Amino acid sequence: HADKAKAFEVYSEHYLATDGQIYWSDSHQMSFYVEGYIEYLEKVMPDYPKGSLMISEVYVPRDRLTDFIEQVIKDVREQQMNVVYGTMRLIERDDESFLAWAKQDYACIIFNLRVEHSEEGLERARLQFQTLIDRALERGGSYFLTYHRWARPDQVLAAYPQFIDFLRNKLRFDPQQRFQSEWYRHYRDVFADKLGLPEEESRLSSGGSAEDRTPQSSWEFEEDFRLGQASAGERIEELAAVLIRNVQATDLYKRGTRAFRRGRYRKSVSYFRRALELNPDFYYVYNDMGLAYKKLGQDQDAVASFDAALRIKPDYHMALNNRGIMRERLDDNDAALDDYTAAINADPFYAYAYFNRGNIYKKRGMDDLAIADYTEAITLKYNYAPAFNNRGILYQKREDYDAAAADYDKALEWNPEYAYACNNRAIIHEKKGEWEQAIELYSRALEIKPDYQTAYYNRGNAYRQTGQWKSAVRDYSRVIKLAPGLSKAYYQRGRSYKELGRYRKAVRDLTKVIELGKGFNDSYLERAEAYLQLHKTEQSRQDIEKAKELGLKVSGDLLKKVEPVADTSGQRAADREK
Repeated sequence: HADKAKAFEVYSEHYLATDGQIYWSDSHQMSFYVEGYIEYLEKVMPDYPKGSLMISEVYVPRDRLTDFIEQVIKDVREQQMNVVYGTMRLIERDDESFLAWAKQDYACIIFNLRVEHSEEGLERARLQFQTLIDRALERGGSYFLTYHRWARPDQVLAAYPQFIDFLRNKLRFDPQQRFQSEWYRHYRDVFADKLGLPEEESRLSSGGSAEDRTPQSSWEFEEDFRLGQASAGERIEELAAVLIRNVQATDLYKRGTRAFRRGRYRKSVSYFRRALELNPDFYYVYNDMGLAYKKLGQDQDAVASFDAALRIKPDYHMALNNRGIMRERLDDNDAALDDYTAAINADPFYAYAYFNRGNIYKKRGMDDLAIADYTEAITLKYNYAPAFNNRGILYQKREDYDAAAADYDKALEWNPEYAYACNNRAIIHEKKGEWEQAIELYSRALEIKPDYQTAYYNRGNAYRQTGQWKSAVRDYSRVIKLAPGLSKAYYQRGRSYKELGRYRKAVRDLTKVIELGKGFNDSYLERAEAYLQLHKTEQSRQDIEKAKELGLKVSGDLLKKVEPVADTSGQRAADREK
């Protein structure tokens, strides 16, 4: 979905490479369908009802396939469905399409039913196809949207909750409704009330008014290859040489992309360079070479590659976006912002550029502009989990916790393995005093990303809030192992040790905080209290004096504990002598 040209190359490469190969198969897959047998039956059996095959495709979670088939067997018998043949296959999640049919890794089941050409037969088929869709939806599945128009409105929205947004976007991006089909017009009319369209407007003709139509141009044939004045044979030879070089360059490019996918970035750069020697105008090769340099940490070479792509094709939105990423990485945020904006101007439907520009605005504190860009990215890519997450952060900053929670929930709906969204959603639970739910989400984030120091630190704080001091110490210790110079982890661990009565360890951690010198001035007061428990009054008094110098307020109770005790024994003796 993201790059159809590349997809075609990958498919072609696979099938050309396996042409003539013998595959293992079970006997069922060797069965065949006799074409034309229906027409034969209709011819030799005058009473045989006329009909044709109609397809429907449904999806279920793979672990529900057996259960689904068992139920459908009953439905086929009860409703006397005329299933002529069907197929099953496994499909993988689609994260690119707006109306993604594969919302997760599904089992796909295709049914071909013979539908009788009569009012009764069509009504029977409508109910049968609706039954198949219901069985998939009951198991958390879906169905392929465009094979027929028999799905009920509730089935459409259950399988594709973003369908109304799709129709709205269609009207937004194509207000003249130049691009249409019977399928589109059917569902536009079904959901006209939700779109806010008056009845007459929702039934526009298929091409708009006559003056809105794009006139058809009359073309004359003109040769594309101008190779100078030469004989026909010479021109053919030169043309053949050009074609051969392009084929060779394309082959090298394919090898480079394979090496890139396998993490062999230096090898991929070598292939890309050889491809460009044969065809210096392959701008997308420069783009991919830039990505390889980025992986190698050769940032300037990456920028140079994107520059080269843009010299050939100045409006190449992918190279503009990728160069913007590199410039941002090199702290040239002004140039990055210009690149993201140029990418959007080149392709207004490019969600990634909106997201990246939103990140620049977010860093600059331009929250309204950032939210607008994240929202546009989500409009164009409904399952864009990072955009939901980052917009949630800005809503959280505004203390709109319900909106933030809704965005984090959406991010996790589309990517349940999104550790950052787990962490951020947990913070919202904290804001509401829901500590156990927060701990549960921090733990989930750490299952996904075991080296996630922020989640360890936040979970440690949640453990402190609930009095689980030992668990807090364990989490702060993990943070320190991952980030040995993080003052706040030593500070919180020291305070937790103090609660556990382990005062020597508390003193050690609080001393480390003071040595690091990164804030946390009240470490002096915390350490003063720990020194008192160790009967080190003088050290405690020194820490209190330092705290006073730093402008910290010292409690009266703590001051009393370190005040010198007057020796009155000599005075009492003198009194007795009087």
